[in-house]
Amino acid sequence: MAHAPLARIALVAPLLLGTLALCGCAGTPKSSALTSDDLSTTATELAAKLAASDFMRERTPESPRMVIALNKVENLSNDLIPSGEQWYMMVRLRDSMPIGSLRTQRNMAFVIPREHLDAGAEAGNFPAGFAGSREPTHEMSATFRSSRRAAG
Repeated sequence: MAHAPLARIALVAPLLLGTLALCGCAGTPKSSALTSDDLSTTATELAAKLAASDFMRERTPESPRMVIALNKVENLSNDLIPSGEQWYMMVRLRDSMPIGSLRTQRNMAFVIPREHLDAGAEAGNFPAGFAGSREPTHEMSATFRSSRRAAG
């Protein structure tokens, strides 16, 4: 059965992640490292922006299920963020309360990226049939940017 090409959603984490990382929430920043508060603020603002987008505005809990595969995380910030930490931050965003509420309100699901699924299956980390109904309908990518680079 032929599938329509996957729709693409651009999750530009610079929206907030890079800006919050360098600017901080109050006063002069002590570090460019992201904090839990930064991720919480990012999740809240990201959920609001997604909910208000033309793409998502009309969706309801009764809409056809949207399955989103987070396919790529890219670091264009001035900070070194190891790949594992980048993916950890995406998991934290995905599992946050604001994004969880949006998943319920708009009938969305997030699935593990194909490459991680394949690697986990090869390593024997998943039971037989794990992710059998994965079938993403959309792909999402994330980009970390620093506030200076984003402003430029």
